Amino acid sequence: MEPLPGQAHLSCWFGTSSLGTRPSPPPTICPLQEYGLLRKGTVLLADNVIVPGAPDFLAHVRGSSRFECTHFSSYMEYSNFVDGLEKAVYMGPGSPEQP
Repeated sequence: MEPLPGQAHLSCWFGTSSLGTRPSPPPTICPLQEYGLLRKGTVLLADNVIVPGAPDFLAHVRGSSRFECTHFSSYMEYSNFVDGLEKAVYMGPGSPEQP
């Protein structure tokens, strides 16, 4: 599928098992930032940030003033395990980094 004019077609997928047996993937947004593929207002939504977990991703987006983050608690499908989604809105490259 070709992107529409002015749009980028991006697809990033890191599979994790429902049992949390795989390690956390590296932050996928670093290459997107390095290649200038994120624009102000880009929304990143990460699922399963608690189980199995994505500590590197959370540290990256929460530790940077370039992202506004919101956490949404939820339950892992078909279980009582507390999980969550993280919404990170890219504020643009001109946003100053936190010390």
